[in-house]
Amino acid sequence: MAGYQFFHIETYARISSKNHKKQSARGVAREAERVPEACLHVDSPQPYKLMFGCSPNEAVSLAESRAAIGTDQLGRKLRKDAQIILCGVASYPVPMSELRPNDQALNYWLKLNYKFLRKKLRIPVKVNTDSGFTVNT
Repeated sequence: MAGYQFFHIETYARISSKNHKKQSARGVAREAERVPEACLHVDSPQPYKLMFGCSPNEAVSLAESRAAIGTDQLGRKLRKDAQIILCGVASYPVPMSELRPNDQALNYWLKLNYKFLRKKLRIPVKVNTDSGFTVNT
């Protein structure tokens, strides 16, 4: 394979961090859905392909509605900076621009990631092929 791989999973809150180094859950969803002003790092944003679950914005809406009624162990409402959603990115070691849609190794890799994410994390899975080496979850 041509490059390295990584699998990064991170949690996000309803609001971005005070220093804006970490964006909000809604911001991550907008980036994942390739809203033009939310993914300036992507030269030519393309629509994603949903493999399992709901859209990123729907997932955030569900997390926000649950967080709004949720409480901590002492019965207090959750803070607005409490982590409410889990998101991830998996990289493929070959640039997407060098692959064909029917690439056997890519499709096998997608299937393995899909099974892992669906079984272990139960999170929506989508594929973006417009950002170099990465596939977002």
